[in-house]
Amino acid sequence: MLLVSAGCFLLFGNRFSTLSAQIDFSHVPAPATSESAVVYARKRRRGKKKQESQDVPEVAADYSRFSSNNQRDESIDQQQQKCREHASRLGHTILPAYEFEDRAVSGTKLEREGLNEMLEAAKQGRFNVLYLYSLSRLARESVITLPILKKLVYVYGVRCICVTEGIDTDTTGWEVIAAIFALIHEQFIKDLSAAVIRGQEGALLSGYSVGDWCFGYGSEPVPGSEQNRAGRNSKPRKIYVINTKTGSPRRSERKNGSYTR
Repeated sequence: MLLVSAGCFLLFGNRFSTLSAQIDFSHVPAPATSESAVVYARKRRRGKKKQESQDVPEVAADYSRFSSNNQRDESIDQQQQKCREHASRLGHTILPAYEFEDRAVSGTKLEREGLNEMLEAAKQGRFNVLYLYSLSRLARESVITLPILKKLVYVYGVRCICVTEGIDTDTTGWEVIAAIFALIHEQFIKDLSAAVIRGQEGALLSGYSVGDWCFGYGSEPVPGSEQNRAGRNSKPRKIYVINTKTGSPRRSERKNGSYTR
């Protein structure tokens, strides 16, 4: 019985394979998987986006900044000049209407008038290439620098070029280079802050005023002390004196190069 059943199965399988071989399935299209469709669609969209970007003319802009009132206004002009020179070598022209700036504003601040104006112009698509003399002009904190830079590139479609660091967001791996320099510029601010505190401590230990005093006291400059100070606009050092206008004891008098009550 088993042998008969096995023979029937073999006969049926042979007959089915013969019939299937005689049927032509070439006219029936093979079903496309969802994965292949997605890949093809993505390739088409990317190609279309690249084609559209090639048809848009490049309009260049720059952003400049300096952080302290002790710096000269010429700093902005010098940064803009370097950006214009670099832009010219790459075939771009920066018009005055697209030169954004912030004067005497710290790079650790997120809200800046010139920065906000530049970002709004980028959002509106008024320019698509941005020049920076240095990445530190954009910000001095990496948590501010990198999000702004990525928004400009990936959201607004702006090509960003940093003159001194050689960063160009049109090149592969620019994110790594930008992240490294952002951390370097951030560390510079931390080192500068520590140096300022160290200098103030030294001035206090030497008997000089650093701009703070308690009620009843003030400060006055020491003539000639500016000659021993470095800097372009060096100012004389000051010492603490009693302020007579507050009703405190009479002002100190200078004797033998020092002030006494």
